[in-house]
Amino acid sequence: MLSIVAIVPCLIAIAQYFSSIYFDYELTMNFFYTPEVAASSTQNYARFNVLPMLTILRIPSTFTFPTQFSNYLLLSLLPVTTCIYTSKSFKEKLLYNLILVLIILASIASGVRGMYALIPLFFFYFSLFHVKLFKIILSGIVIYLILLLVYSTKILNLNNLFDYIFLLNKHYILYAMQDFGTILFNNILGQGTGMKTGSVRYVVEETVKLPIFSDPKESYYHKTIIELGFFGLVTLIAFYVIIFREIKHCLKIYSQEKINVFIASSMSIFLLLVTINFKSYHFDLYPINFMFYFILGIILKLRHMKNSYA
Repeated sequence: MLSIVAIVPCLIAIAQYFSSIYFDYELTMNFFYTPEVAASSTQNYARFNVLPMLTILRIPSTFTFPTQFSNYLLLSLLPVTTCIYTSKSFKEKLLYNLILVLIILASIASGVRGMYALIPLFFFYFSLFHVKLFKIILSGIVIYLILLLVYSTKILNLNNLFDYIFLLNKHYILYAMQDFGTILFNNILGQGTGMKTGSVRYVVEETVKLPIFSDPKESYYHKTIIELGFFGLVTLIAFYVIIFREIKHCLKIYSQEKINVFIASSMSIFLLLVTINFKSYHFDLYPINFMFYFILGIILKLRHMKNSYA
């Protein structure tokens, strides 16, 4: 059901993107929403011209903002991947593969530039826990050679796109690490839950210096330090370690069963979330902020069921 439902927002996003390219971006968004909502949802109709044949636009689909839409697309990879591997017929497998293609196309259309790295990263994590090591190495070599060929021969001028993605990710990595020690030292005990959340500016006096403005970094780890301090960061890391061990144990006890695909996908989503948190607050945003715990609950239940029957 989760896989089938994903068709609707994906098709809407793709329609919004091509309509914006071939007609008019602002006109298209105003048609789907009111002008006020459209301007807010698209960051005032933000546009990035990466290549002559690739223009990045902020596309929210059925969501309030492209970031929430991208969260939904990343989460949709879990049920779709599971359905592909557990399909009972060729028609079912073909259907779910087509949905996967739609998710990838919608990810490109969403205008969230990080998706160009996050989608491949999900499949890399997935391969670590579901595909044998020699297949990973072989696939990596093949992909590397293809990318090298495309880059060196300048097919479609995609070398500029690779440069753009590389420099963008390098910028965010360095930005997340900048002044990390200083921020940690200045917030040993933390400043209180919510103080690094954007909406807090509506409930405090204007004279109060808010951490969200004094430290503009969007990293979830910066947010944790500023709000909960050093011990909060340690608790978060411990929480992550426990989750990793639980999913890893679940992978082991279901290693010979089809449900292992779902568990491997869950591990991939979890590791992807840990990675994204260096850049942004995804962990606090819809729909990851509740779907993650829903997935974790299923993992814990699967382990309990196996232990109960053992």
